Amino acid sequence: MIEVDLHVHTCCSDGKLTPQEIIIKANSVGIKYLSITDHDTTEAISDAIKFAKTIPEINIIPGIELSAEFENSELHILGYYIDFHSQSLENVLIEYREKRLLRAKLILKKLRSIGISISFGRLKEIAGKGSIGRPHIAKALVEKGYARNIGDAFYKFLSEKGQSFIPRDKPTVNTVINLIHSLGGVAVLAHPFWIDNLENTLSTLKKIGLDGIEVFYSNYNSDKIIKLKKFAERFNLIPCGGSDYHGLDDSRKLEIGMIGPPVSTIALLKKSKPFT
Repeated sequence: MIEVDLHVHTCCSDGKLTPQEIIIKANSVGIKYLSITDHDTTEAISDAIKFAKTIPEINIIPGIELSAEFENSELHILGYYIDFHSQSLENVLIEYREKRLLRAKLILKKLRSIGISISFGRLKEIAGKGSIGRPHIAKALVEKGYARNIGDAFYKFLSEKGQSFIPRDKPTVNTVINLIHSLGGVAVLAHPFWIDNLENTLSTLKKIGLDGIEVFYSNYNSDKIIKLKKFAERFNLIPCGGSDYHGLDDSRKLEIGMIGPPVSTIALLKKSKPFT
């Protein structure tokens, strides 16, 4: 049984479920250690920790997922055991969310240029209290019949090769890793097979201060997991992982607890935490 899921999103960013609903769902499949890793926000964490006290079987690990620039490509870095109460962190995240919002508006403008009209008001309705991002635009595209599902919307319009792709202004990976460490957190590379030249990238990121890598990730087959385990051993990186669950109409059919690292990873993460 999978007891650890270190990559889950709530409605506070681009997921569908509330923190409480996420915890109930995780508990129903036997998860003991759960990290909520919303994009550019820690809003869900306090509610999650409070609610989890009613379900003592679950331990909540404060987390976040941040985008970073590395050699003209985008990486996602997960931060675990961060000080999510930090005002300096919130100041940074406000800036990140503003840039994400600007990107969404530019994407809508580009969609209009090819004859697809999506109102910003509808986008806000879809996002709810969450930080507006591409998954919300994807859902709107599905609603209007321009895509079969969210994955199809990304492929046609929102990915780097999509018709309406807009690059996002991102901090450098050095900045992101240093920020996570300054918050007492552990920095982990998310979904590594999104990256070209992974071996060289890991070598550089390790020197910068990367602590771990997602070895166990949704839809990674056994061959990919074995390869990532070898990279983790070679570069002395903590083997992490999770479902990347959003609760959306996604062609990947993600579910909480579908994959995750062994419980021993939790001790490694705690041991790796820097002193602040």
